[in-house]
Amino acid sequence: MRAANASGTDQKHSLETIQWLRFLAAWVVVYQHFQNNYRIAGYSYYFGGDARFFNEIWTGAFAVQLFFVISGFLMCLQVRTHMMGAGRFFAKRIIRVTPAYWVWSFVIILVLELVPAAFADEWNWSNTIFSLFYLPSSNPDGAVLPLLAQGWSLNIEMGCYVVLALCMALVSRFALIICGTLLVVLPLIWPVPFTYLSPMTGAMLIAFVAGIVLGELYARFGEAANAKRLVLGLVLLAAYFYWPLEQISNLHAWLVVAIALCFEPWVARLNWKLPRYLGDISYSTYLGHYIVIRLCLYFLPVPTSIATELLLQVVVFTLTFIASQLSYHFVELPSSKALSARFLKRKA
Repeated sequence: MRAANASGTDQKHSLETIQWLRFLAAWVVVYQHFQNNYRIAGYSYYFGGDARFFNEIWTGAFAVQLFFVISGFLMCLQVRTHMMGAGRFFAKRIIRVTPAYWVWSFVIILVLELVPAAFADEWNWSNTIFSLFYLPSSNPDGAVLPLLAQGWSLNIEMGCYVVLALCMALVSRFALIICGTLLVVLPLIWPVPFTYLSPMTGAMLIAFVAGIVLGELYARFGEAANAKRLVLGLVLLAAYFYWPLEQISNLHAWLVVAIALCFEPWVARLNWKLPRYLGDISYSTYLGHYIVIRLCLYFLPVPTSIATELLLQVVVFTLTFIASQLSYHFVELPSSKALSARFLKRKA
């Protein structure tokens, strides 16, 4: 964006609605990137052509804002409910985010070497090394983007983690308040665009802070009676449809997460495994989908009808799902387990 959002939680403590939103946001990004790359390839549209999803605000950019609200929310709950130092907190974030990101970064190097015609991208070692450590640098095209382009959101998210970890180290009691204040104020006083690369950077930081605020509210009032949750959820749902979408996209991302949390008891009772699983693998979906899209557009026949265009989309989404599963089960889970056992094991 998380984008997917890299902010995982312990599965036994995960919220069903957050998992649903993570998978939804990841696939909105996939859908938009497919439409964008389809258009860039110069193909004729027989069915698609609109990169929006649901309405004019449900685009990839909005989905990434959603990821950042979720990330701030989960980080708030983690800091509030888990007794840990700043070093342990930051180590957990590195272990959660980095292994899959590095693997997909090296995958794109491999495909750029093997099938350069499938991509409009190039790579060099300077940009690669900076990218692997979430540092800003220009790619061979001159754009300030990481090797794996969608890693721009991870750069910003890692910046948020750094600020929060520093606040935990220096003023642990007020870490969340000071972190939120800094993330709001710094972009206003910084002489250049804050952190890494994007004109949306300020919006992403505000979304992260909005998530922290939501986490504080949920920690205080999240156990409210179901009747109160239902009333609040309906009021927020009305607010979502009432306010002009194009003017307050950050607020809409916040509202979507807040509305979902209001209906958590009823969603949890459904106990639907597929949305929960798609939320689990959403980070790998976010990291790997671009490579899948570009390879499919290069190797598969050019669509010549509605049927063949829809078939191309089905193939792209199916292969993205398979790649996400492989990444999750053979990279994310094993690396998290091994690195946590090595570096996060508590002393007796």
